[in-house]
Amino acid sequence: MSSDPIEELAVPYDPSEVVARMQHRRGMVRMRIVSLIITIAIMVGLYFFFSDRQGPGWFVVYGIALAVAVTWVAGTFLAYRLARKEVQSMPAGTALRINRHGVEIGGQPYGWSDVTSIAVVRGKLGRGPLIQVNARSGEQVALPLRHIRIPIATVDSTARAYSAGRHGVDLSALDN
Repeated sequence: MSSDPIEELAVPYDPSEVVARMQHRRGMVRMRIVSLIITIAIMVGLYFFFSDRQGPGWFVVYGIALAVAVTWVAGTFLAYRLARKEVQSMPAGTALRINRHGVEIGGQPYGWSDVTSIAVVRGKLGRGPLIQVNARSGEQVALPLRHIRIPIATVDSTARAYSAGRHGVDLSALDN
């Protein structure tokens, strides 16, 4: 057991959750493609087996069913591409560092006197919550919580300890 004091909290980027999300979406794309193929096979089968009983209105029904299936595939593929892009753009190294001098988030260091607030904010459309540092200069730097693997309460208590109680993490966005 070491009796050395802890000088800082350094949290590395952790791609595990982002990679798992990408793999899940890749599986969903495959599932939607199989569903599209089955839909087409059923429609072709219905057309050939019941072609003498179908009027022109059935082509509208077939068109709608095919359009819905293709839209599902396209939407799922787009979600997969976005997840893959997030994995590829995720940097390596230290994502968040808090010490007695200040906070560094996403490679941007701020002294405690430069920090106005640290908060968890809602992400945009399916992005999940972010931890955001607001600086006196008006600059805002945010980091997705899914890019780090540490309880947000640990970040809060560490920020309070190293900033001498001046800053904690505003968690009110997680309440809703």
